[in-house]
Amino acid sequence: MKEGIPTEKTTAKAEKQKVQSRNFTSFKSVIAGDVFSSEKIEKHAFYMLFVILLVIFYIGNGYHAYTLEKKNKRLEQEIKELRAEFVSTQAVLIDKMKYGNIYKQIQEQGIDLQELKNPPFTISKHGH
Repeated sequence: MKEGIPTEKTTAKAEKQKVQSRNFTSFKSVIAGDVFSSEKIEKHAFYMLFVILLVIFYIGNGYHAYTLEKKNKRLEQEIKELRAEFVSTQAVLIDKMKYGNIYKQIQEQGIDLQELKNPPFTISKHGH
């Protein structure tokens, strides 16, 4: 085997070492802060800020939607409770307005009211 001709084994090892050294240098550059001072980053700084603002807006919008949904469910529950109270109150009122109940209350309270013997009529200026 000649020394100048690389074999497959040595080529694979060399490639692996290059990738590892590239990864290590990129990791080192991130830790050192070189990534943020490069021209590529400076060139796209406004775009990155715009994306960050969109993410913040998206999170805020999700939170707002969650609070509105929670409020909506609470109001729907309150409407159900008020509707049930309305129906029960209406049933009690209708029961109290029945002729038999009104007659009984008048007698219990001792009010001097009597039932009409003749039907009611209207008095008008023209006599109709």
